Amino acid sequence: STWGNIRFVVVMLCVLALVGSTLPPTVTERVFVPNQIVPSFSVLLTDNTTLEVDPTNTTVFPLIAFSWNSADPFTTAMVSDNSSISSFLLTSPTNTHYLISATVPNQTQSIIENLIAQMEILSFTDQQKKQFLDRVHVAAVATADIPELSDVLTQWKSPLLQLSCGGRDYARLDGKYGWSAWPDEIENGRLDILENCTFSSQHQGIYVLVGLECSKADALEQGQAVGVRGLVFAQNTPMLPISDQTDGVNLVVTSVTVSDAAQITQYIHNLKQPANITLGYSNILGEFASIDKLGRLQEIGWEKYATLQMLSWHAQWLNYLENLETKLAEPAMVIPVKTNAVMNFEHTNVVSMPPNREMMEYSALDLDVSIGCLGPQDRDCNVWDRCVTLTVQCGSTNPREHGHHNRHRKTTTLHFGNSSRLDEPGGGGDELGRWTTAFQRRVGHWVTDITPMMPLLFSSNGVCRFTATTDFDIWTITANLRFRKPLSGAVPFAVLNLKWPNQQINFDSSLYNVNRTLSFTVPNGTARVILRAVISGHGDCEFQPTSHHYVINGVHFNSSEIAFDQFMKAGSGYGCTEKVPIGAVPNEHGTWYFGRNGWCNGLDVQPLYWDVTKAIQMNRTNTIQYSALSYDVGGGGATDQGCG
Repeated sequence: STWGNIRFVVVMLCVLALVGSTLPPTVTERVFVPNQIVPSFSVLLTDNTTLEVDPTNTTVFPLIAFSWNSADPFTTAMVSDNSSISSFLLTSPTNTHYLISATVPNQTQSIIENLIAQMEILSFTDQQKKQFLDRVHVAAVATADIPELSDVLTQWKSPLLQLSCGGRDYARLDGKYGWSAWPDEIENGRLDILENCTFSSQHQGIYVLVGLECSKADALEQGQAVGVRGLVFAQNTPMLPISDQTDGVNLVVTSVTVSDAAQITQYIHNLKQPANITLGYSNILGEFASIDKLGRLQEIGWEKYATLQMLSWHAQWLNYLENLETKLAEPAMVIPVKTNAVMNFEHTNVVSMPPNREMMEYSALDLDVSIGCLGPQDRDCNVWDRCVTLTVQCGSTNPREHGHHNRHRKTTTLHFGNSSRLDEPGGGGDELGRWTTAFQRRVGHWVTDITPMMPLLFSSNGVCRFTATTDFDIWTITANLRFRKPLSGAVPFAVLNLKWPNQQINFDSSLYNVNRTLSFTVPNGTARVILRAVISGHGDCEFQPTSHHYVINGVHFNSSEIAFDQFMKAGSGYGCTEKVPIGAVPNEHGTWYFGRNGWCNGLDVQPLYWDVTKAIQMNRTNTIQYSALSYDVGGGGATDQGCG
């Protein structure tokens, strides 16, 4: 980072052999895990045709299966809310097929009716309607009557959120995730009734049931003022996620149907005191699964945000992976660096590298990295987002020892390798790449261009030490170096690691921009100079936009010119959803969709590259000055006072 805190049983089996005894036959249940080839199956559709799913016939792949459970308010909100349906229609890729079923037969027709109604509102042409609906396959039978699909969904279960009170379980729908606090997976408390829509001190620290006659906005304001633990709103059917577009609340917000609220109210009245409740869940038949273009099963992610965009975001992700696999099939010299290496804070290994001259025959270098976890499914991963870096230490890095062919033009990279005050890895001059893990998802895979850093791999003994580091939790990493493109133009020649003298000052006042000037000279023979910076605001600036400015010999360069969205969409409601087509992992177990400053959960931190050759004096001393600005969410109010 270039800027302080803005950076981002032993099991013993005893067998008794008894004379004349026999053991029962062993029945092994098939276990379904991601990347398995899907079993062939067929589905009878509502138009009396049959959908044939065959891994050898990819015409209906990718295919996303969605099973609506009308007893689950979450999926009911997905298919009922107009904004959920319209956003799905507008963001779904044109190559993705959808298989829609329901736990109760004959309920799927309403989904199609809702889709068509929103198409009318969005002014879809007849051709657009047909093109979309041709890819929507509606099952005429219940999900349980599609054996192969239900076998998968029986193992890939979904949660049905519940409020338990008086010996009964009531389905609930929590407030919009990220806007309100969510309870723990299982949380106990006490629940009282809100009489006459008026809160009092007796409600402090407990849950309060708010009737349909009360204003939600007033209840939220008064509830926070008296310090309630949470609010349970009565809602009409279908329930929709309670949300507010202007601000969030620091309390649990959930809801039940009006009829369920009436039963709970009667129970509390009879009890004549607040009732004990449990906010928990039960596991039900899974509601989501998918098949990628190669006929492999894939998980869709976590039920955190009740919108059909869950499906279109996943569809975008499947397309990203398909394009990535196409890219990885292109010719390249591949050097394996790590293979499913376990990072328990860090993992270090030594790799024998090709001769320097062989590496120099390529003009581009990519870093192919996958980050996963110890188990085969998302549920096996850790919940929190963590910073991951890959660093390298080789032999001599003196450019004169690399044996460059003098006939080639030479590129020098100015790289700012500054340490950070945060307890996170990254920021050193030997950093090849940086990533942020996804919230409890194991599918992150990215290819990052690190061409200007190629000289870090040159050595006098052909050996390099690679270290992958994360700050907390256990993750796995697979990394490959991909040398590609025959040499043309200027060859990467040297990396100058520049460090500011006040690198330990955080960006929380104007002092951050003081004393940010350095002098440097480039090596003889340099024909091109690249400025590289790796900046991720994984600190106080997480949700606050920033820009980063460099002045070399009076010539200005800034981040907004080349990576505006990477920094200036911080704090936006859906900034990171826009990065799914370029590799941001969707449907994570957290608020992944908010725009971040220089990074997103489940994405590589894209290095910033400027060609600064025009500003360089090749045979003289050069000066470079750096400064940063922060902004209000949306881009106004530029200031040097920083974040936090």
